[in-house]
Amino acid sequence: MKTREHFGPYVLLKKLTEDPLGESFRAGLLSSQGIDQVVLLKVFNGQGLDGTTLSQRMAQRDGVQDVLRSPNIAAGAGVGEIQGVPYIAYEYVSGKDLASLLEQADRQGSPLPQDLALL
Repeated sequence: MKTREHFGPYVLLKKLTEDPLGESFRAGLLSSQGIDQVVLLKVFNGQGLDGTTLSQRMAQRDGVQDVLRSPNIAAGAGVGEIQGVPYIAYEYVSGKDLASLLEQADRQGSPLPQDLALL
């Protein structure tokens, strides 16, 4: 049986992407009952990032999520720092991301359908 990696209170279920800022995972927020919530976890562990400065800037913008309430925006689930590595967690919404849809349209040589773009 494979042991899952942990990042603080999160169990990393699947690595989704990696970019210069760090890694994104589908992760589970653990509680005493098991996985309490599935989240999109962005770990800012990119090479050369100043974690302290990034954490301070994220903390200054902490109230922005409270203002942005919409069924079309994933809810914030947590912002913090674990062992000097900043992270942000959002409610996980399954489906294709916009970049994947645009790549698919480009491969097919057609624009993104209007109804899908409006959605």
